Amino acid sequence: MNADVILYFTMISACAVQQTSGSDKQACDVCRCQQKGAVDCRNRDLLSVPGGIPVTTTSLRLQNNKLTWLLPGTFQALDKLESLELQQNKLERIDPGALDGLTALVTLDISHNQLTSLPAGVFVSLTSLQVLKAQKNEIVEVDIEALAGLEMLPHLQHVHLDNNRISHLPCEHLDVVPERIFLHFNGNPLRCDCLDVITNPPCLTRDNLVAECTAPRLLVGQTSEHLHKTCAMLFWCFFACGLSFLILGASMMYAFSRKTKRVVCNLYNCKFRFVHPRRGRTAWQ
Repeated sequence: MNADVILYFTMISACAVQQTSGSDKQACDVCRCQQKGAVDCRNRDLLSVPGGIPVTTTSLRLQNNKLTWLLPGTFQALDKLESLELQQNKLERIDPGALDGLTALVTLDISHNQLTSLPAGVFVSLTSLQVLKAQKNEIVEVDIEALAGLEMLPHLQHVHLDNNRISHLPCEHLDVVPERIFLHFNGNPLRCDCLDVITNPPCLTRDNLVAECTAPRLLVGQTSEHLHKTCAMLFWCFFACGLSFLILGASMMYAFSRKTKRVVCNLYNCKFRFVHPRRGRTAWQ
């Protein structure tokens, strides 16, 4: 009985080794495997990530394919991978756990895809990540949980979200991002609000934010670096202009009321009295 059990497990192990070897061979047939740990799978019309990628891979290039969905455990065994390039695919979804196991990953590029949000909890296991590139997607809003999760990545320095569809950056969302992480938001239809800038000074003018306003018209082209100064100038300008119009209106009302009184008082004598604006003397008519 024990001999049968041992024989059974031996056959199972042999089949597993054969499957692994076959998939390794298949992966390197589909892609270009180099001796220095680089695997090039560009422009292969791949619908999914090929299996059997060598565990010694340090650079994996999967751009210009037709990937739409990353399932959990896709890169589980690639603990030596440092660079993963997934740009210019058709990615619409990244499941939690899809990037698990990539503990050595330094650069992740998911730009030029069709992602509508920055998935929360997807990047938690990327403890060595330094650069996250997610520009030129269809992202409309950045979830606060996704931004809060960035704090768990101790080496992260840059998050690129340029050229998406983000129109509003709530201050409470930006407050959860550590100052060491630079957020790049250029090229988004970002609507800036001077009221937020004046009442919450660190909001859109923080040093680790790179953004440019596209609305309203008075703030178009203003960068986050100079936004506080511009809003302060506009505030004082509107205040001064409003005060000037108020003083001018009050002066006109005062002058009109005084002239009316003089006309009424002189109606009894059928005479109208006017004050000459330059000579300062009274003319009777």
